[in-house]
Amino acid sequence: MTTLTFGDYSFEMHADGCFDITTPATRLTGIHAEARVNDNVFRLPFVAKDVSDTKALFEAERAEGRFMLAVDLSRDGIRLNLSCELKAFPRDIELSPLAMETLTVDQLICQGRRMGRCFIHSFPMTPSGGPAIEDNRLQNDLISHFYIGARFGRKYLLFSTPLRNRLHCEFGGKLVATGVTNFRAFAATCHEDSLKFESGELTIASGDDPFKMTFDWSDRNVEVKKYNPAIFAPGWNSWDYYRWTITEEQVLANADFIRQDPVLSKHIRRIILDDGWQYCYGEWEPNHFFPHGMKYLADEITKMGFEPGLWLAPAIIEPHTQIAQLHPEWLAMGESGQPCFSWQCMGRHAGVIDPTVPEVQDHIRKLFDKYAGYGYKYFKLDFLFGAMQARQYHDRTIPHTDIVRLIVKSASEGAAGRSLIMGCNYPFDSGNCYVDAVRVGGDIHARWENVKRNAVAVSVNFWGTGRHWLCDPDFALCRSFDTSDDPDINTLAPTAMFGTLDGPYLPEVSEYRQVDAHLAQIETLLSLDIVSGGAVNLSDRMDRLNAKGVELARRLVSAVHGEQGLPLDLYECARPAVWLQKLPDGRHRILLINWSDETQAMSFDCAAHGVSCSSVTDFWHDNKLPVNGGNLTVSLQPRSCLLVETQA
Repeated sequence: MTTLTFGDYSFEMHADGCFDITTPATRLTGIHAEARVNDNVFRLPFVAKDVSDTKALFEAERAEGRFMLAVDLSRDGIRLNLSCELKAFPRDIELSPLAMETLTVDQLICQGRRMGRCFIHSFPMTPSGGPAIEDNRLQNDLISHFYIGARFGRKYLLFSTPLRNRLHCEFGGKLVATGVTNFRAFAATCHEDSLKFESGELTIASGDDPFKMTFDWSDRNVEVKKYNPAIFAPGWNSWDYYRWTITEEQVLANADFIRQDPVLSKHIRRIILDDGWQYCYGEWEPNHFFPHGMKYLADEITKMGFEPGLWLAPAIIEPHTQIAQLHPEWLAMGESGQPCFSWQCMGRHAGVIDPTVPEVQDHIRKLFDKYAGYGYKYFKLDFLFGAMQARQYHDRTIPHTDIVRLIVKSASEGAAGRSLIMGCNYPFDSGNCYVDAVRVGGDIHARWENVKRNAVAVSVNFWGTGRHWLCDPDFALCRSFDTSDDPDINTLAPTAMFGTLDGPYLPEVSEYRQVDAHLAQIETLLSLDIVSGGAVNLSDRMDRLNAKGVELARRLVSAVHGEQGLPLDLYECARPAVWLQKLPDGRHRILLINWSDETQAMSFDCAAHGVSCSSVTDFWHDNKLPVNGGNLTVSLQPRSCLLVETQA
């Protein structure tokens, strides 16, 4: 047996190639490393080659090639890096430096690779899964990217990998009542012409403060430190109310409403036209709803005193576009080596552009140079992850984790500093060099289920804002049955055509409604936007909001922008309900949320969290609330929240 130690960490490699890891939080046993080359999956029986007190190199010889596991112990934890030297180019390669049959745990925090797709799993689970997995539509699959946080009683482990890595890093397994079976960390790619691959360092660190551990991981992975105050300015976006029905006239009407409002006009900086203006995905020219063209629209928005913003999806190429018809060599390919339908969304199917082709990079630069030249100061780039859903790219020496990065790099070069760039459906492993803001929340609507689901994504992504980019939780909606006098509040039927020719009746097709919220649920949505410290973009038809709705919008956009708030109970429940946010003037915001359908008593120990105050002010209603003995205690109605600010 080979044993390495450093402080409270130890690593023990057994003769059969299995190893054990001891940390201050727990002991992990029965671990092995494995690999998959094409369709062949195998364990790696290692032999020690180079060993010191805190470092070791183990090797395993296979018909496919040589595999090496590097182990390094330090005060920061245990680092494992699995690499290989193959004898032939693989079609697929997957390296797992850590795989174990069972991980028994009390709580898991799972990070998404892109917007949404974050999960909080509490154990033990009920037989039906219970609230811990009610949002997991992947049939109890455990999926996490870049890091996964684990709680064992009152101690914590953070398994983490580099955010930027040649191979994409992931954690997987199956959720069971007491934890995870077949838990493993792995890195994978396909159709890359290389004989040498490595998983990247898997770090296993323990500590008493999971937030600090996650922030430390975040700071280690920042490429470029950015702070651009312009990106924090609130905006208005056309999508959630209008979707594909948006017209030139409607954009300008909403801009005019904001311009004439004495409060909104002081704080809202940009007017963003979302999906629906273009001929199709891949033909970025205006359709008949924009008869005067896109330069005219930018000029009119600018005259009103706003910065124009524009939505594009540069990765997506529909089959009837000129690119698809005249330049199929610009498209990424399927397993066959031919262009294919590799992307689909909302019933639409398309191919994806291949940015490893130099002509494609030039095409993207010209596209963004054109619209930045028209005066668009903000670009929302959507469906970016779609570019990674192809199997093959023309330049097989470029890592798949660089595919989206090449697209946004070309867009940034085309804009040449004239415009901010927000990445939507942006894979976080593309880095922060070429984006200013990134969507972290899933699609939001004025629906309670969407608010609940998005709260998880906003909470798990607390590590991003102020370090990598401005986190965008998605739209800040003010309309509800109490805050809008809109007779068409649920006229939009976005799923009406999602039925199938011979399929069964689907309630979500004919009975789906964009709005089911009342005032208390909308206050919860907007409160999460505020304490997230992220982007604020309204997306209502402004002239259909009533006095209550307009007042919500005014309070929201004029709120002092604070730091990224912390979901203090992230590791204690299925959905965070207690948030604390620092403000620039030394004050704090406290957010308490009752996610349940029953009235609930809630309290916040101000003194324990370094908040000194004798009273607080209800942000939405201006009521003064006492803080007795350092405790803020309230009774919250079902599906509601309390957002308060301390006094200066």
